[in-house]
Amino acid sequence: MIQQRLALGLGLGTLLAIGAASTALDIESRQDAAWVTSSLNVLQKTSDLRLLLREAEAASRGFVLTGTESFRTEFNDVSGRIPPAVADLQQAVVGNSTPMQLPGETAALISRRVEVATELVRLRAASDRAGLEALGSRAEGPTTMSAITANLDRFVADQRKLLAERSATSKATGSLLLTIDLCGLALLLM
Repeated sequence: MIQQRLALGLGLGTLLAIGAASTALDIESRQDAAWVTSSLNVLQKTSDLRLLLREAEAASRGFVLTGTESFRTEFNDVSGRIPPAVADLQQAVVGNSTPMQLPGETAALISRRVEVATELVRLRAASDRAGLEALGSRAEGPTTMSAITANLDRFVADQRKLLAERSATSKATGSLLLTIDLCGLALLLM
């Protein structure tokens, strides 16, 4: 009788321990998955921002080369979507537990690049050859874009490293959860 109670107590204790460990690991696994999703979201927003920058640059060049109004309209549309995209990316990074912020200077560089492109479009619309040549001789647009690209490349590399770390942690937690569940099941069967 005492052995039955002892066996029953051990079985119940084992079941409770397995349940508690499984619950704790499941919660941790969900947090890990949320961090992986957050990293993927930041990478997607960075990619979207790069695309907007390239579209704006292409549209401004197209307008300067051809004077076609559709390029000017496209530039105005795309350049208007860049500041919210920068703010959205910065907001997504703020929620990260790891302080890998988009360098503050990058937002200022992006703003400056859009200003230069806007000036380029304005000068072309006004047929100001001297202004276009002066702006072109400074090469501020390409220099600024090069700095933006370098900053975003570093930022993406950091985010990919963080994603790899978070993915590895998530896989380890999932494996540990499965191991504990299987060990518990084996103990209960014995």
